[in-house]
Amino acid sequence: MKLKGKVALITGGTSGIGEASVRRFISEGAGVMIAARRTDKGEALVSELGANAAFIQTDVRSEEQIERAVQAAVSRFGRLDCVFNNAGEVQGDGPLDYINPQMFQMLSETLLASVMYGTKHAARVMRAQGGGSIINNASIAASLAGYAFHVYSAMKAGVVHFTRSVAAELAPQQIRINCVSPGAIVTSIFGRALGQSVEAAMEKEGRLRPLLAQASHMNRAGEADDIAGAAVWLASDDSSFVTGQNLIVDGGATLGRRFEDTISRFGEMKHVLDS
Repeated sequence: MKLKGKVALITGGTSGIGEASVRRFISEGAGVMIAARRTDKGEALVSELGANAAFIQTDVRSEEQIERAVQAAVSRFGRLDCVFNNAGEVQGDGPLDYINPQMFQMLSETLLASVMYGTKHAARVMRAQGGGSIINNASIAASLAGYAFHVYSAMKAGVVHFTRSVAAELAPQQIRINCVSPGAIVTSIFGRALGQSVEAAMEKEGRLRPLLAQASHMNRAGEADDIAGAAVWLASDDSSFVTGQNLIVDGGATLGRRFEDTISRFGEMKHVLDS
């Protein structure tokens, strides 16, 4: 019960990493306000998870709606100890020629501006109560090229640096702010990036598990609960002296070349030199 007595707001909480985090936070004792667009799924989760769950329909591109969600969490549970700015979008991104003003505006509002709004309004509440933890969902694409398309990667890099910049402001008020950067996680994000509907992408996401396993040195795909576990740690008192950090959870994907490939490459070089 690492989060017993704590209250969290989780955006994008009706699918993927967000839903896994809602479930994990509640299992660890937290009260959770779920903020997402899908009212039917949000209400179904509340019905399933009980009194420690609540839902508010939220479009994270709207600062007004994010502020309303923060206030709803405080009104429902009496305080706010953690905000997980998790909601994201990938549709419309692609190679360089795909970039256009409409797509850029949509992705920048969803991936970066929403994090800024969530942080702003969470900090206002947390200052008054003497502290809290803000967690921003970034990506390994923020750190290295080649893991996602261009605008998504740039927005996630912005999330990481925004987090570090704001951490320096909020630390004296005992408000910690950190990122979690997922690697290849089995969620609907890949299907949505390839133009599938949300429903189709969620239905078929498991098919990608063997393919995503190839991106990990651990020879398995990441699961949404792997990220949820990291978020629990960042929300808990176990990380009370951690702020301004980017916690990469990728099964070693960003380590570089696999060790067996290194051995193979040295074998090839030896063959060339000995011939």
